[in-house]
Amino acid sequence: MENQSPNFGKAILNALFIIFIYALFVLPWSIWIGAVKRFGSVNEGETFVSSLRKTEFMVFNYFKMVFDAIIVIIYFLAPIIAIIMLIKSGFSSFLGVLVGCYLSPIYLSAIKELLSIALVQVMKIEEIADNTKK
Repeated sequence: MENQSPNFGKAILNALFIIFIYALFVLPWSIWIGAVKRFGSVNEGETFVSSLRKTEFMVFNYFKMVFDAIIVIIYFLAPIIAIIMLIKSGFSSFLGVLVGCYLSPIYLSAIKELLSIALVQVMKIEEIADNTKK
């Protein structure tokens, strides 16, 4: 294996792309689209309550659905809240609400994933235990 010198220019460009382009423009939108698709994927004859009953962890799935619901609704409520803030507090509050609501899918999704880590570990351990019994 030959000794290659590190390509600092390419590394810096990739880091800047991840921080400024992907995190600011691609990630919030893709999280929002994912939440919309999850809500749209419930079968026509099935309600959310019946889809919750299919699993052993009803409360866990309920909280996941609540986070997804907030993610879906926030983009529709953001302009209304921003206009109210523009009237009451001025342009800086208007802009702050728009930016905060635009980036909120990232924060909400991170909270949802952090809360689900422990439960996913328990589910995997139970799956491993079931597989070893066979």
